[in-house]
Amino acid sequence: MKTAKLKCGCSCGEMLSALHRRIEALEMLHQCAIELPETFKRATPERLESIARLVAHSCGISFEQIRSKQRPEYISRPRQLAFHLQRELTGAAFQEIGKWWNKDHGTVMQGIKRIKGLMETTPSLRLFVTAVRKMAEDSKQP
Repeated sequence: MKTAKLKCGCSCGEMLSALHRRIEALEMLHQCAIELPETFKRATPERLESIARLVAHSCGISFEQIRSKQRPEYISRPRQLAFHLQRELTGAAFQEIGKWWNKDHGTVMQGIKRIKGLMETTPSLRLFVTAVRKMAEDSKQP
């Protein structure tokens, strides 16, 4: 028995098989979307702001200072720490964090890289970041 050929030259069986594979792939993607961790669903501007406010307060600077364009280390390090925690706690994209800060995504990436490097070599910073992260996780803010 000869199988029917479609205009594209494929047999009906081949087409059904390809369609079945696509349906399985879509079902897998849907399942992955359902199982996303809750943290990836909380990258709201309000959540980013609450993390930045917590970091500023914990570092002894004002929210206005951490949001400013000033670059002294006592302001830039807390800002980089806020980038790190915003990324870690919300799963926000570098571009999303950068947009909130009015910064380029590369600035955010570099700041996070800097904090991670410092955390590896500075145990006291690692402990501080852990404590601030815990406070942010316990926070009831959005």
